[in-house]
Amino acid sequence: MYHHKNRNKRLSPSQEFIMYMKKAQVKMKLSTSTAFMKLIQEKKFLQESKLEYQKKEHVVMNLLVKLDTGGNANILTLRSFKQMYPENVTENDEIINADFVTKSKTMLIGYSGEKINNIGTMTIKCGKDRIPQVFFITQTDGPNLLSLQGCRALDLVKIN
Repeated sequence: MYHHKNRNKRLSPSQEFIMYMKKAQVKMKLSTSTAFMKLIQEKKFLQESKLEYQKKEHVVMNLLVKLDTGGNANILTLRSFKQMYPENVTENDEIINADFVTKSKTMLIGYSGEKINNIGTMTIKCGKDRIPQVFFITQTDGPNLLSLQGCRALDLVKIN
């Protein structure tokens, strides 16, 4: 266990991991990759660091959407949500342990007039400028949709 210089404050697991790597390099004069391989064998550091890292990890991925310039809402299907966050969906298609999903009572109506099961909303940062867009998570067979407002915010369409 390492402590911060001049303090009795305990370092976080990731800070311990970095300190351990630095000391391993200096003491053993090993290359970074060799020191890292030695650390892999010490499961304590990897398990603690991995848990902390996963909480802070921001994944960048491609999400296939159809541009729905006649739509008023961004739609993310539960099928896509499961691919993005498999650990947050039960076998019964219930979303669990997802504090980034907000319950929503908004009634969604499809273009042919059918009601769409709205599970909740989440914000996804989209495009190279990471513009936040609110998506309704729905239990539909259709594609993910980006509304006119979302298309305009991301400069995907322009109205002359």
